Amino acid sequence: MRVKSKEDERKISWGERGVTLKTAKKSYVVNYILVILLVIFLSVLFPLLDIQFSLQPRTVTEIFGTVVVFGFILFIGFLMEEPFLERMTRKYIITNDEVIKIDGIVRKTRIAIPARSVSDITVHKGIFGRIFDFGDVTVRGFKNEIIIKGVSEPEVMYKIIKNKVTVIGKKKGRIEEIEIEEKLKKRKKGRKGKKNEGLVRLPVIEMPEE
Repeated sequence: MRVKSKEDERKISWGERGVTLKTAKKSYVVNYILVILLVIFLSVLFPLLDIQFSLQPRTVTEIFGTVVVFGFILFIGFLMEEPFLERMTRKYIITNDEVIKIDGIVRKTRIAIPARSVSDITVHKGIFGRIFDFGDVTVRGFKNEIIIKGVSEPEVMYKIIKNKVTVIGKKKGRIEEIEIEEKLKKRKKGRKGKKNEGLVRLPVIEMPEE
């Protein structure tokens, strides 16, 4: 039985083509706090304002109360469902060659920044991000910009992308060095050929032995 090496484990965990990221649920902690506050506010508002709620409102008071209640319910529902919609409609992929952002379900929009074109990488963490360890990683290219929103352990993602950019940069630099060396060699050969063209080869005369 073949023992798995660290390289094999890394390939299995990360995948051959790259790692897929989605916005962490804990990054929506503000939404959950707002939902709790709205529920408390709504429960206090009912007895204070004497709001009358009815599925079949007939008076102005009942219509007003019904609109207020439905408005609160819709807003609470949006706050609760926003994390699910975000994770369902958007994902990020980090490969060895590029950073990709894909939006949509049926009609998808794809934005990619090649690693060799990355000009800057930044991490932003708010108050709750520092407490629960999540934040936004912004990857800027020469033309586009991708913000990886609310990802867990953003510093780790920053280091991963930074390392890939560094590796690509070293490879690009080495290729350029090889190309320069080859050009210099060709120039030297060309110069030697031109020098040799100006030389006249004299015939070899063998002298008879005495």
